[in-house]
Amino acid sequence: SSREHRDLQSIRAGNGGNSSVSAASSRIPFSHCNLTLQPYTAPVCNSQGILFDKHALTGFVWKHKKDPVTGESMSVADIITLHMVQDEETKDWQCPILQKSLGDHIKVVAILNKASKQNKEAYVYSYEAYQEL
Repeated sequence: SSREHRDLQSIRAGNGGNSSVSAASSRIPFSHCNLTLQPYTAPVCNSQGILFDKHALTGFVWKHKKDPVTGESMSVADIITLHMVQDEETKDWQCPILQKSLGDHIKVVAILNKASKQNKEAYVYSYEAYQEL
């Protein structure tokens, strides 16, 4: 519609626009599930590296048999379990090597464990630690 078009133009121009359109285009925090929009307690990801809570993604895949982002066919076996370290005091996710918080503006890498034949699993580090090693 013309209203949606105007709202999108104002967002591109940085003038705000309709709050519902602005909220939909904002980024989800690193510590939050891309399905429930709540902080995750058991982080997992899909093949594109998009983060979810294990319970939310598993339930969605069991029910719909597809990836919630791409819509492509997906099974529970395709879910990648992420091994991440959480600071006990702040509850922030952090790099296990550098002990730096992993947040919205920190580049991270997930290294897939090929030795695990039954489950897909990966270990998460800051990109800075990965470069140093």
